[in-house]
Amino acid sequence: MPIAGTDKVITELSRRAAVIGEGLRGVTRLALVTTLIAPAANHLEANEKVAEQIGVKLPRHDVTDLMFQLNLRKPIVGFTDTAMNRLVKFGVAGFQSITVEIGPQAVVTPHTVQNYAASLSIDTNTVPRLTPFSSEEQKMIWSSLAAETNKLRADGSLGGLWNA
Repeated sequence: MPIAGTDKVITELSRRAAVIGEGLRGVTRLALVTTLIAPAANHLEANEKVAEQIGVKLPRHDVTDLMFQLNLRKPIVGFTDTAMNRLVKFGVAGFQSITVEIGPQAVVTPHTVQNYAASLSIDTNTVPRLTPFSSEEQKMIWSSLAAETNKLRADGSLGGLWNA
């Protein structure tokens, strides 16, 4: 589900978080969570997109509440005592858009549109540790979290976790 420019936004967010971290003490855990969506024409199409991302063939078309979540840890380069959780959650997102038009005679005409999308939530975070991270360590970790988030986003499937 690549979205143009998303990697730049994620990298910039992590850079700014590192700047904020310079003034924080006692930080023992860092997390970068993003949710990306790929619009679908209807619920069935959203299901099919999600099923494709996780490598599943749906045998029926009446599937509801399709969701799959997996976490796979990975060491953070440059650290001997810190690992990264890489949690990916695939699912179908449904949301409504409501437009209300008020005419000259005070006639209210609501219009409702149901929208669907395949969603991918990526949560990269440090495994908790007892020793706080220094501001320099936080910068390195934010950079690692952003790089991993961008890698998982670019792959857009479960394969991103296995191809570490």
